[in-house]
Amino acid sequence: TMGRSDNRRNPVSEAQNESMLDIHLDDAQELKILNAGEHKLRITRADVVENKSNPGRNNLRICVDDSSDPLVDDIYVYLVIPEKSWKDSDPKAYVRAVNRIKDFAGSFSVEVSGTSPSRYIGQEGWCDVTEEEDNRDGTMRNQVRRFIVKR
Repeated sequence: TMGRSDNRRNPVSEAQNESMLDIHLDDAQELKILNAGEHKLRITRADVVENKSNPGRNNLRICVDDSSDPLVDDIYVYLVIPEKSWKDSDPKAYVRAVNRIKDFAGSFSVEVSGTSPSRYIGQEGWCDVTEEEDNRDGTMRNQVRRFIVKR
C-alpha cells in the first residue's frame, strides 16, 4: 500500500471470513411479545438520552425484558425528565413526568435522585403491558402502559 492513506480496518483472513459466515438461517424466528396484562420485567439497560421530538430535553431510556423467556423482545420505555422550570411554566406536565418516574422507581425499587441509571440494571418490577402495532414495520410490539407499585 505505497503512498495510500487507508483508514479501513485490517481485513480478516480467509479462514476467519469463512467461519464468520457459518450462520444457520434455520435458526431465524420471530421474537415473541407478551400478552397484554401484568408482567414481572427486568431492566437490561438504562441511560439518559436526548428527547428526539424536543431537543434540549432529556429522557430516561429504560429497556426491560421478561427474564423467564429469552426470546421475548425488548421493551423500551422513555420517561421524560422534568425540568424544575416546568413547575411554573407547565405544572401539569411537570407533575405527570414526576409521577411516572416515581411509579417507575416504586415498581423497580430503585433510587432515582443522585444515582446513575446504570445501577438499575438487573432490578425487577411489575408492569402493565399492552400490545400494539409498530408504525415502522407493522409488527406487533409491547409497550409499558403503567408501572405497578406493589403496596
